[in-house]
Amino acid sequence: IAVLFNVTVRNISNPWGVAFTPSSLWDLPTGFAVAFTVFWFMGMVNTVNWLDGVDGLAASVAAVAATVTTIHMLREGQ
Repeated sequence: IAVLFNVTVRNISNPWGVAFTPSSLWDLPTGFAVAFTVFWFMGMVNTVNWLDGVDGLAASVAAVAATVTTIHMLREGQ
C-alpha cells in the first residue's frame, strides 16, 4: 500500500560524507528504491513479530515508535 501511494526510500545518507551537504545523500534508482522500501517494511514487520513472545512488548514498542514518529512529523510540519 505504501509503494502504491509513492511512499518509498528515495535516498539514504552517506555515512562517510559531511553532514547536511548535497553530496551526503545517495539517490536510489526508482526500481531499487521500491525494492528497498518493500524489504525495509517487511523487516520492520518481522522485527515486531519477533517481539510478540512477551505479553505487551510488541504493543509497547509499536506505541513508542508511533509516538516518536508523530512528534518528528509534527516538528517537521508534515
